Amino acid sequence: SVSANHPPQPDPAAVMGEPPAKRSRAFIDVPVTDGIYYIKLMVTEPVASAIIGKGGSNMKAMQEMGGIVKISGSGVYFPTSNNRPVCLGGAPHVVGELLQVILDRQAEASAKPPANGPSTDASALNLLVPNCTVSRLIGPGGEVRNEMCMQTGAKLSARDRIPGVLERVVTLSGTPEQIYALAQLVIDKMNLCPTFREGAQTVDYRHVHATAAPAKGGGKGAAS
Repeated sequence: SVSANHPPQPDPAAVMGEPPAKRSRAFIDVPVTDGIYYIKLMVTEPVASAIIGKGGSNMKAMQEMGGIVKISGSGVYFPTSNNRPVCLGGAPHVVGELLQVILDRQAEASAKPPANGPSTDASALNLLVPNCTVSRLIGPGGEVRNEMCMQTGAKLSARDRIPGVLERVVTLSGTPEQIYALAQLVIDKMNLCPTFREGAQTVDYRHVHATAAPAKGGGKGAAS
């Protein structure tokens, strides 16, 4: 679906000068014409609470930075996890500032693990990426991933596909500084993909019926 914050994108085949039937939408780079970039991730409940703040005060402050901030409702998780989806959007520098807030909240939550419930891993950031977009982050023989990881010092790994779910969890791991640097590169690549942009603002997955059993203790961030 297309929201007011996400104007329709031009048909990628038309941009490339070929009939739509000749090209797959999944692997065509389309310029970002509206100036809005997105990143989609998932966070533990403690981080979600810190993002929202008392009476929504923290989330309002983030939105006043000039970006889009969406988070799923309490108890609404990405399939097979105990983590809540979050969408950040805006001009590139705004998305970067919002992402830094998320990383800071993760660090704070990691330093104060809850007595009960899932803990937060500050050394990992879990992105939600369409299945067909993951390949552009890996590249032939892993060369794109290797180059990005070598440049930033962070690691990138993709979890297995979840039957019935159109997105995969892609984990960035390292120090917060390394994760931030790698995320900047990943954001650029993901936003050239129309498939990613079309679903970036979807944070409610209650309509998705995954066929895999929920993961045990799914709150922690890093991929196993």
